[in-house]
Amino acid sequence: MIYDEPIYRPLGDCYLAVEFGDEADLSLNFKVLALADALEKAGVPGIIEIIPSFRELGLLFDRFETDHKTLKRAVMPIQKTVADVETLPSRLVELPLWYDDPWSAELARRFNVKKNIDFVAECNGITVEEVIARHTGT
Repeated sequence: MIYDEPIYRPLGDCYLAVEFGDEADLSLNFKVLALADALEKAGVPGIIEIIPSFRELGLLFDRFETDHKTLKRAVMPIQKTVADVETLPSRLVELPLWYDDPWSAELARRFNVKKNIDFVAECNGITVEEVIARHTGT
């Protein structure tokens, strides 16, 4: 479930979690990342580290500078300004791949095991060609 309002949970003496829901939903992750960015820009006093996860944002704070209640009061107005986010800045990363490379084949031979690509194909009940097609198809 996606919460109408996030739940603020004190965890330990110097950690505050801001939970947006209890399911794996990409829109929750976008909210978490947007709030992390807004808090980073706001420079809220006492925050040592901002730790985004899939559905909640963790805030590690200096307990000698702030406390759970004070930090929550500082974060809430910033959180309310973060609108629903449909896209985030991203980049395309291209990774060169060499399927069935000679180094992996040599290691498989040396240790008397299947080559990685053969193992992946077998575990998934498909051919090596299908492994490559599926891996490169997205």
